[in-house]
Amino acid sequence: MKRAAITLLCALLACLLIAVGPGTGRSRLYWQALLHGAGSIDAGNATRTISIDEPAQPSLPPLDPAAAGINPLVIEDVMSLADSQNATAVVIVRDGHLVAERYFRGTDASTSFAADRFAALLATLAVGAAFDMARFGSEAEPIGNYLPSWRGDARGAVTIADLLAGRGRFVPLGAARWPGSPAVTSRTAADFEAFWLARPLGEIAEYANETDIELLALALRNATATSYPQFLQQTIWRPLGGGRLTFLADGGGQVRAACCLQMRQGDIVRLAALLMGDGVYMGEQILRPGWIRHMWPRHEPDHRPGMQLNAATPHPRIDPDSGEMTDAPWREPFLVDDVVFAAARERQRIWLVPSLQLAVIRLGKAPPAGADWQESALVNALIRGISKRSATTRAPDAMDPSQFAPH
Repeated sequence: MKRAAITLLCALLACLLIAVGPGTGRSRLYWQALLHGAGSIDAGNATRTISIDEPAQPSLPPLDPAAAGINPLVIEDVMSLADSQNATAVVIVRDGHLVAERYFRGTDASTSFAADRFAALLATLAVGAAFDMARFGSEAEPIGNYLPSWRGDARGAVTIADLLAGRGRFVPLGAARWPGSPAVTSRTAADFEAFWLARPLGEIAEYANETDIELLALALRNATATSYPQFLQQTIWRPLGGGRLTFLADGGGQVRAACCLQMRQGDIVRLAALLMGDGVYMGEQILRPGWIRHMWPRHEPDHRPGMQLNAATPHPRIDPDSGEMTDAPWREPFLVDDVVFAAARERQRIWLVPSLQLAVIRLGKAPPAGADWQESALVNALIRGISKRSATTRAPDAMDPSQFAPH
């Protein structure tokens, strides 16, 4: 009986090898997905990639922690906690200045990391640039206006606004690891565009559905007559002064926009500063005033999730790691009620506190088993360490145009 089971298993593995094709980069991606999950496939270990090669420019000006109103001992405590929970980088920004920056586990600012859902955040910023340049008409437009094969198709009636807000209602990819599953095929397909244009509509919307962002990237390419990496480079990445970006690509050069991106650890602070400045970075207007506040989640009354941004509100809320609604409360609530954050796999985060002009970034691997992970721990420690804390606890809904640099 045991010998028969082993024989059957060997036969199944042989069939899989034949189906996948031995000795190819595609085969390696299939096996990687099988062993580690589809999320393990990114541009850092794939054979088909396209890169934006830009020389990284100087980032935010430094500011001593005491001058930023943060107790230096608290910063050391925050770094120690992050180190104990498998962080590779922690960056603290206040009032548009770099207050602290620490790298762990043999990494530095130039070390690449798997940006995961931060890739979708970049894509949303690129869509904002397209609106600024009048490449899209309005958010109410059906996506079929920019995807010719979907004109007259029910899927083409989904609007740009629906896709930006995660309301596209496309069938989720799922988390299955087996080769041939949608989650794996989305990263190994020979033709990414054909894969996304074949996705069916489902019954309900899934907030973190990668399909929504990928369709926006295809529409962006058609609306601008420019490849997605080139448009992102011209409108967002080069103005930010970022370094190398590497995308997972298919054989024809179409890239993944919602996942699988590799970027330098030291460049993530540029995104945080752009978000905090509502489109202004180091005095330069990169996105039109109001677009990023439009991306912002709503804290009250309905706690509506934003465009790739989460509100640290009481439950119910969107779970930042699964993308699903949850009734589980934060173990320790945030000490101010305007915290907004972008979430990526492995508990990677960009936390933003507008009322305190504070941004905190954590990159790295998931905390070790048994670690006492609390979403609010690093941010709350810093808030407690800020002297003369502002009495304001929520960013204003309407932004004052005078605070923005001119175009």
